Amino acid sequence: MGEVIEVGSGVEKVRVGDRVVLPFNISCGFCKNCERGLTNYCLTTQPDPSTAGAAYGFADMGPYGGGQAELLRVPFCDHNALRLGEDAEEKENDYVMLSDIFPTGYHATEMAGVIPGDSVVIAGAGPVGLMAALSAMIKGAAKGGFNSSSQHRGRGGGYQRWEHDRWRPSVEHLPRPSVEFVLDRS
Repeated sequence: MGEVIEVGSGVEKVRVGDRVVLPFNISCGFCKNCERGLTNYCLTTQPDPSTAGAAYGFADMGPYGGGQAELLRVPFCDHNALRLGEDAEEKENDYVMLSDIFPTGYHATEMAGVIPGDSVVIAGAGPVGLMAALSAMIKGAAKGGFNSSSQHRGRGGGYQRWEHDRWRPSVEHLPRPSVEFVLDRS
């Protein structure tokens, strides 16, 4: 998240002074995958033709520096920069949630097609897993849960479940009843 201080000649929508938030993945917005909504598999931004997808600061995902730098060059800026409203400075803590972990968790529920009434199990209870659980609840999943990794079990982890927006901590094993989706962090 930051303020635009300079734009190139190919940028039409974003202006100097705009406050923006950026996803970590980089996409063009017009290739076959982007048009199908699979922006994390963009065919244009990855210079290695044997793979797809690009991101800031990830090895083997293009020549792009880290996304948490003081200054950042944004390819395909009109597509990748989400311009924020007039209240951007006062709501900075809210808008920053749009840039990294929450969208990753939410995107997992989008790709899985989670709809109201579904049951969902999420493998992994790190930041992305927690945001996927929150996203599933926001989307109306009736029940579900996630399995904490062994490093979290000693601190009250284990299997966590929810029903109708209420967390129900438990140390039981994963449930046997069928679920519509299992989201894995890997």
